[in-house]
Amino acid sequence: MEPEQKKRLFEEIYCNHLPKIVFFANHYLENKEEAECVAHEVFITLWNKMNEIDLTKEILPYLITVTKNRCLNVIKARKVKARFNEHGRVIHDIDSLNRLSLEEPVGKIYSSDLESIINKTITQMSKTVRDTFILSRYKKMSYAEISQIEGITPKAVEYRIMSALRILRKKCKDYL
Repeated sequence: MEPEQKKRLFEEIYCNHLPKIVFFANHYLENKEEAECVAHEVFITLWNKMNEIDLTKEILPYLITVTKNRCLNVIKARKVKARFNEHGRVIHDIDSLNRLSLEEPVGKIYSSDLESIINKTITQMSKTVRDTFILSRYKKMSYAEISQIEGITPKAVEYRIMSALRILRKKCKDYL
């Protein structure tokens, strides 16, 4: 891979995934500065291994795995420091819980956060758009059925659904 092409591809990956990686690391470390440091270390690792990685495949799983390992290292270092400071006393603290929670599937974490954002966004939509969207997506009704219930044209139903999806895409952009 040519240096300029490598640089452009890296910048694209960095811009698209940095917020996700910082969010993921912060979820476990509960420290924004440490999470940002971990995220930057992850991207340094990516840069150093770009020639070894198949970049035609989705890169986010690789970044999440590297982030998870870096977070585990930070948590282990915290435990060592805490044990050293307390002269060998066994500590059952937030770091232990965080380490255990890292064993949870990543999708479960993202899905619960994403579900929360979606629900909050839906409640903030105008009543007409929200009602139409709920009938379409949650009650699985066709545009024709919705237009009869709401007394509007199928084109108006389509417009409301497009509006709802546009709002959701904007709010969920960091997860897509």
